[in-house]
This record gives sequence, structure tokens and C-alpha cells, in this order.
Amino acid sequence: TSSGSVFRSLIAEAQSDETAAAALADYSLGRRSHTGQIIERAKARGEIPADIDSAVVADLIASFAWRHLLTNRLDEDEATIGKAVNYVMRGIAAPAP
Repeated sequence: TSSGSVFRSLIAEAQSDETAAAALADYSLGRRSHTGQIIERAKARGEIPADIDSAVVADLIASFAWRHLLTNRLDEDEATIGKAVNYVMRGIAAPAP
């Protein structure tokens, strides 16, 4: 998308421009905070364990999204996105015997 191209350009510019780096950091902090709030609400409803670190989960989600944005893979199929969501929500450990 055109917004994806603009965002990739901002990330590239942020590598050498302090103003762009600050803008990117502010944006990232806001998005991470928003995702963290969603996770905190899920904890309050008992949908996920109370000891989950919402900041770490927010980083995992952002990492998946950023990787796809930076590699111009914004058209990922629903099955792959579903797997990623399941891995975040259920983990990757083998079930206890």
C-alpha cells in the first residue's frame, strides 16, 4: 500500500535523522501502549493469565507486523495470520503429558 511505502521510508530516514527517529519512536510507543491496553483488558476479563507481560506480548505482535511491512508482505493469507495468533495465544510448548 502507499502508506506502507511511506512508513518504510520513515523507518529508513530514522536511521540517520533524529527528528524522524523521534517521530517513529513516539508512534511506536503509542501503538505499543494501545496493544498493551488491549492485553490488560483481556487479563482483567480472565481471558489470559494475570502474569502475562503485556509489553512483551505487544512487542511480539508488533514484530510480526513490522516484519511484514518492511518486507512488503502485507498480503499474508489468513491461515498464516491465524497460526501466528495461535502461537502468541497458546505458545509453542508441547502439551504436558
